[in-house]
Amino acid sequence: MTPELAEITVRNNSQRTKYLALERGRLPPISAKYEDLSQFDEEIRPVLEAFFNGELIVKWSCGANQITDVLGGSITLSIEGYIPSDPVPVKTIFFNEETAIHRATGGIMMSIVHDNRKFDRLLKDEEEGAAIEVVMLLRFFREAGGMMADILPKEYFIGVVFVATQRFQQLKRYKDSLDIWLTFSDICLGNSLKYVDRFILKVADELQANKMYKEGANLYVELATDGVYTGQYVPKAVLHSYAGQAFARAMDYVSSEREYIASLREYGPNWEWTDPPQNDPSNVLWQMMGMYCKAGEAFATGLFTDKANKRLNDACVVLTGLLTWAGCMTPNYPQFGQAHVVKEALKPQFRQRQAAFDAVFRDVFMAPDVTEYHNRLNSCRLSGATFDPLWLDGSEAMFVKEQKRLSKQSARTWIQDRSGTGIFIQICAGCKTFENDRSLKMKQCPCKTVSYCSEACQRDHWPIHKKSCAIHAKKK
Repeated sequence: MTPELAEITVRNNSQRTKYLALERGRLPPISAKYEDLSQFDEEIRPVLEAFFNGELIVKWSCGANQITDVLGGSITLSIEGYIPSDPVPVKTIFFNEETAIHRATGGIMMSIVHDNRKFDRLLKDEEEGAAIEVVMLLRFFREAGGMMADILPKEYFIGVVFVATQRFQQLKRYKDSLDIWLTFSDICLGNSLKYVDRFILKVADELQANKMYKEGANLYVELATDGVYTGQYVPKAVLHSYAGQAFARAMDYVSSEREYIASLREYGPNWEWTDPPQNDPSNVLWQMMGMYCKAGEAFATGLFTDKANKRLNDACVVLTGLLTWAGCMTPNYPQFGQAHVVKEALKPQFRQRQAAFDAVFRDVFMAPDVTEYHNRLNSCRLSGATFDPLWLDGSEAMFVKEQKRLSKQSARTWIQDRSGTGIFIQICAGCKTFENDRSLKMKQCPCKTVSYCSEACQRDHWPIHKKSCAIHAKKK
């Protein structure tokens, strides 16, 4: 446990949050591949031993004149990794602010220099070199992250974290990417820095990439709970929908339904349904119908046969009937293919478009909790009406195997697309203003690599950005 985390634990002893309960990895996280170093050449063993078993010396520097000249946009952080027996660093990693390559990082570029050619030549493959690079960064953030947060401009420090974790994801080192975000969030909490809820949100995303779906879902729920963290940059409706997705990936469909209903309740009754979804609440509704589809398949295979999952499946059938009468059908989900059967099980007063629409969007979705949601749905069905299964029996083992594959694939695609949290790390490439207020909305250059807070900043920064702007290059 880091000193920062120990301090947080003491301060929050009366409120043990889901975030604080997350297990922190040992340092460094050693792959099983490196447990037996005898497989490697004798000349390379000292390097691997130092990097993976604790003898690594990490030095870092960032000149004072560069740090204070924030608006000049010329900060370069260098991190060097040495083994004790050699004065030449094995690797040097630079984070340079001048080259704007990604809007989410505020224009920070990461580059690697292989200073020690002797050791570099002995590496068997790129994976070994990347492993050394990863461990260097993990140790650096663990040991010097708190000092960096005090010295470096906050937006630059955040950009460094973003670039490093993007690199880890390229290498498919999702566990290590999670480790850095945990460390960074611990530092933010320990130093009472702003925006900590946004970084814990990033931890939740990383947990999903590591197939820890329930842990990620619980963090989203915690972030949506009033009074746990200061500020709430991401709306509750969005956080509950993220939790619904994460619980569905964990095949906890009962909890997923609860969170989706909480999300729709937060959006309120006055939104326009669209198919395909063109607004957030429409997207949440169709995500929930997709979850119901998977829950129905799981029920049909015999994977979940308890009362809670039976209620969930009955809810799906009634909701399908109401949505069909309301004119909100979609061919994307198989339950609507049998809607002609289930819609006849509804009471006569709900068998017209407007009545069914009002029942769903102005009553059922506005229920204060999931129990009342089920009660309101059941009040729409004919007394004594029973439903045949909408899904055919299948293999439980095959279903579980396929869902695990799809959950892993969708979670990692989701985090790589940054559809969940890329929104909150916008930095103006001109004045370096952090998007720290909902009223301040950054606008992207058409090349989608940099963002600006104003037209003035865009004009002032143009002489620098035009050198790398893809749109400008095409026009030339």
